[in-house]
Amino acid sequence: MQCIGDISEEVWQDCITLFLQTGMCCDAAIITNSPPWLLASYPEGNLFQLTQEEIQILLVREGREKLFLQGITLAGTKCLLIRDNLYTEGNNTMDLRTKGQSRGSQAVTVIQIE
Repeated sequence: MQCIGDISEEVWQDCITLFLQTGMCCDAAIITNSPPWLLASYPEGNLFQLTQEEIQILLVREGREKLFLQGITLAGTKCLLIRDNLYTEGNNTMDLRTKGQSRGSQAVTVIQIE
């Protein structure tokens, strides 16, 4: 994990803790898009295994329509793309669903913030 600007890794980990305390999610990760890398993640989840290549594919701006056909892999888990508004001003979200897991599929939401 990296630090960005004057924000330490501990601050990013505190954000992860806040996400998980709501009880609305079971895993979380914070990535940056310039350059694309993992800033923080829940160590007991799966998203800590996000690869550089997976992050780059997730954040690509051109040719996003092929993500609907090919899906996306996050931390080695294949996901179906349900809705892609990641680069739609005012929305900036992406909805995915995991597939092929023994514990059933799970919803994944990607949110882009400034």
